[in-house]
Amino acid sequence: MTYTAGSRIESSDYNTFVSDVNNLWGTGSGNKGYGQSSTVGTVAGGGQVTATQWSTLASRINSIRTHQTGSGVTLTNQSGGAGVNISSGQRIYAVGNIATQLSNANTAMTTYDSRYTSTSYTYVHQGTSSTSKYIGANPTTPTSIYVGATITWGSFNQMRYWFNAGGFIDFTFTMTNAGTSKTQSWSNLCDDMGTIRLGGLASGPQGNSGGFAVFNGYTVMNIPENGTWNRWYLKYNDTGVADYNNNYLDGYLYRAGGVLNFLVYAYDNAGDTFYGYPAGGVYLNPNYVDKADYVDYPLNYYVNPYGPSTSYGLSDSWGTPSVSMWTS
Repeated sequence: MTYTAGSRIESSDYNTFVSDVNNLWGTGSGNKGYGQSSTVGTVAGGGQVTATQWSTLASRINSIRTHQTGSGVTLTNQSGGAGVNISSGQRIYAVGNIATQLSNANTAMTTYDSRYTSTSYTYVHQGTSSTSKYIGANPTTPTSIYVGATITWGSFNQMRYWFNAGGFIDFTFTMTNAGTSKTQSWSNLCDDMGTIRLGGLASGPQGNSGGFAVFNGYTVMNIPENGTWNRWYLKYNDTGVADYNNNYLDGYLYRAGGVLNFLVYAYDNAGDTFYGYPAGGVYLNPNYVDKADYVDYPLNYYVNPYGPSTSYGLSDSWGTPSVSMWTS
C-alpha cells in the first residue's frame, strides 16, 4: 500500500482493496470465492472514490468477516469524525484496520479454521442418504463388500462455493451391537472409526478411537482428478475378538469436476471356523460355518451434507448437492 493510517486514500489503493475483496466475495479461484454476484467496482486511475463506493466496499468486508466469524468488524475513517458510511462530499481517509481485516479474511479461507470446527457457526443440514448391505461369512476366502456414494453439484464452481463458504460432508458407519461375536466386533469397528468429515480445508475423523492404519487428509481441492480411486483411510478393528481384529474398512475417493465419489470396502478378513465340506468337496451349505462367524446385521452407511449458512449476508450461489448411494 502507498498510504499510512490517517493519510488520504488513493484510487490505486482503493482498487487493490476491491480486487482483494472481489476475489473472496465473487468467483475467485481454488479455495477462495463465495460466488456472490454483487462485487465491487473499481475507479479510474486518478479518479474519485465516491461515498457510495466506499460504503459498499466496507459493507462487503463486513459481510465476509461476519460470515466467517459470526460477528462484524469496525472500520473507522481516520479523519473528520466520519465513520465508514460517510456522506457525500466528505473526504475519504485511509482506514487503519482495513488491511488487517482483509488479511484475516484471506487467512480464514486458506487455513484450518472455525468453518470446520466451530460450534457457533450455523450450518444447513441438507438431508441424510443411506444404504445397507450384509457382510457374509466365507470359509475359504476373505469376504468383501463395498458401499459408495456419489455427490453432485451443478458445476465445479458451485462445489467450490459450497465448501469455501463452510460446507462439509459427514460419513458414518453403524451396525447393531448384538448377535454373534463377529457382529459385535464389526459394530465395535464402526464405533471406533466414528464420523469422518470432509471439508474444504481439511478432512478427519470426529471422535474416533484407536487411530487409523492410514489416513490421508484430503481436501476438496487436493483430491487428485485422475480418474482413479485414491485411498482416503484404512481402519482396522482394534477392539474385536480373536482374529476378528483382521477385519477392516478401506475408504477411497476421487473427483471429476463438480462430482465427488466415495467408495468403502468392508473386508471380513477373519479366519472363520469351518466344519468341513459335504460330499464331493463343494461348499454348498452355510450351516458348515460356525454360527459365531456369521454377521447378523447389515453394515449401514450414512452420508450427511451440511451446506453453508446464508444467515450472515451470503446468497445461495452453490445450491443443494444431490446424493446417490450404491452397493455391491
